[in-house]
Amino acid sequence: MRNQRSKERLADDTLRTSLKTRELRAGPTELQRTKVKKKLAIKNVTAAKDKPTSRERSTRRSRAAATKEQRSAIMRAVTSENTTPEVTVRKLLHSLGYRYRLHVRGLPGTPDIVFAPRRKAVFINGCFWHGHDCARGARVPKSNADYWIAKIARNRARDGKTRQRLKSAGWAVLVVWECELRDKTRLTKRLSRFLSGSQSQS
Repeated sequence: MRNQRSKERLADDTLRTSLKTRELRAGPTELQRTKVKKKLAIKNVTAAKDKPTSRERSTRRSRAAATKEQRSAIMRAVTSENTTPEVTVRKLLHSLGYRYRLHVRGLPGTPDIVFAPRRKAVFINGCFWHGHDCARGARVPKSNADYWIAKIARNRARDGKTRQRLKSAGWAVLVVWECELRDKTRLTKRLSRFLSGSQSQS
């Protein structure tokens, strides 16, 4: 009788252990499924948030248009006289003891600095605007690149004609590039050689 009861208890314990093992095995699988479902739900919500609405797309277009208008305003604000490079060159010339006239309209190209008694003219050119062969002059704006390439090419052609007209009229011409201002000592020597000699420099 006791052996029988022991066998029944052993069978019950074995069954319980088996059921618990199955539950433990099934538990993590179900938990994993729940986690996956939650991750998918979060991903769908995030994707919906990231997708721009029609209002947001309209706002982005307006900002892009505003940026173009701002660039145009900046370009219009660029002056051709009394620029920072020009003022710097004037100070260097003053330090050398030279006096001069500014922006003489009666001469081809309206030179920035004119030494009338010496018949010498100086142009201070921005590297970008006049297409200098330096790193800054080689840069092309990303927007409307074709327009800028053509415009700078026209500027270069006009500058060449202006220098030729001045030389034909007996004037010596010096072109100072914006990038040359980085080395003021070298530029000062160049200005001095130009003003004390008779040759044109470009």
